[in-house]
Amino acid sequence: RMRDCGCCKRLLRATGTDPFDDFEVMFNIHKATFTASSKNSVYVRIRAGDHEVCTDPSSNGIFQQALSVFVEQGTQVIKFELLNTSDSVMAELQLNVMKDILFMDSSKDKEGKESRPQSVNEKTFTMKQKNKNVLNPRLVLTFRLEAPGDEEQALLAGINASSEVEWMLQQQLQKADSGKTADDKPQEQLSELALLAK
Repeated sequence: RMRDCGCCKRLLRATGTDPFDDFEVMFNIHKATFTASSKNSVYVRIRAGDHEVCTDPSSNGIFQQALSVFVEQGTQVIKFELLNTSDSVMAELQLNVMKDILFMDSSKDKEGKESRPQSVNEKTFTMKQKNKNVLNPRLVLTFRLEAPGDEEQALLAGINASSEVEWMLQQQLQKADSGKTADDKPQEQLSELALLAK
């Protein structure tokens, strides 16, 4: 492939053919809902170009699993597939990297600056049906772009957790806090002391 050559990759980026560099995005696959004629275990596979990750199988469609996905420069779409344990695709969702993940065409705020959300929380996406035995497939996702220091943050926090586990813990604690307080202040990253105090 052309992008395997470092010079070609830099050239495509410099000329604007590829509008973004390689990056990682963290997805929390909450659940998949659908109507089916029979009850089978399912799992979700995420594909971004040549890179793919999968959730563990679930008999009820509830996953609550965080997955880090590497998105290579030049990748157009991230594909989510709902599969049964026989590995047949039952439903599919495609997110455009530029529009749905990086929000490159997002509107500008009152001051004329682009306002791009850093994350999407528990959004329900309608999937495209790929199997006649599955109706109304939907996928509930949370995702955020990983900052350069995110991987080291879990190690430095001293709780010996992976970045995926720490991110899910942060989400749950922020969700619990938002239910208690009425103010609309943005949630801050919780320190190790704050995590232990909970």
